[in-house]
Amino acid sequence: MINFHYVRWRNLLSTGNNWVRIDLDRSSDTLVVGENGSGKSTVARKLNELYGYSFSDLDKEIEKKEKSKIIDIFLTKGEKYFRRLESNILTDVLDSDVDVIALGGGTLNNTYLLDLVLSYKNCYYLKTKFETLWKRIHKTERPLVKEGHDRTLDLYNFREKYYDLLHYTIIADESSIKEIAEEIKLSIDDG
Repeated sequence: MINFHYVRWRNLLSTGNNWVRIDLDRSSDTLVVGENGSGKSTVARKLNELYGYSFSDLDKEIEKKEKSKIIDIFLTKGEKYFRRLESNILTDVLDSDVDVIALGGGTLNNTYLLDLVLSYKNCYYLKTKFETLWKRIHKTERPLVKEGHDRTLDLYNFREKYYDLLHYTIIADESSIKEIAEEIKLSIDDG
């Protein structure tokens, strides 16, 4: 089930002290957003498998550029460094010919990236209950999961306000990966 959110006031992008009007009809990229474990990368791969869309996983792009796992980047260089790197790589990926981009769980914490993402027409939030996510990720090597259940829940609750701004919300707990990919494809086709 996709819910549409129109965010009219988001057609201005802050670039420091200046505001730039942005085109809300960017349609060349589809952005898949959600918490760690929501299925973003899997959905992007399924869109490739079913419809031939090229895709990029932002976290994998970061690991490739740094030649290091996300957890190791966090541990050795810190979250601030990681977020700056994430911002640079996302803008590069958006400038490429990739059709679908799976964003990292914390990408939208950066207000510049939030505004940038909202300037794209096809932004899908894979909304997943925390209990479902925790079952999927609690034994993984994800940096913020290592801080434990309560801290991860706090982060989940904090990030919701950003995810809820996105144009489309898919209740991911109630659908298979194939169904989610089909809903996204139908939404893109309906334009």
